[in-house]
Amino acid sequence: MEVEHCLETHRAVVEAAVFGVPHSDWGEEVKAVVVVAAGGSVEVDALHAHCSARLAAFKVPTAWQIQAQPLPRNAAGKVLKNVLRGDADMRLVEE
Repeated sequence: MEVEHCLETHRAVVEAAVFGVPHSDWGEEVKAVVVVAAGGSVEVDALHAHCSARLAAFKVPTAWQIQAQPLPRNAAGKVLKNVLRGDADMRLVEE
């Protein structure tokens, strides 16, 4: 939540999702999926600098995906991070 909130304070970012993904050397790395406003754009370097100035180094994403389409959500409005992660075959289990 802290990293997502930080990203969403950037003027070009509409919404963001952050989660861990496998990394061959580190075991896991932080990935951010960032949605920019229609017709807008932002560079990864600008997002990295924005986060680096506001977060501890280990919290700054090292993998990035910038897109214009909204994040996938379930009927309750929760971001489907399993879909973003590529685990689309995993079924959402309601608790």
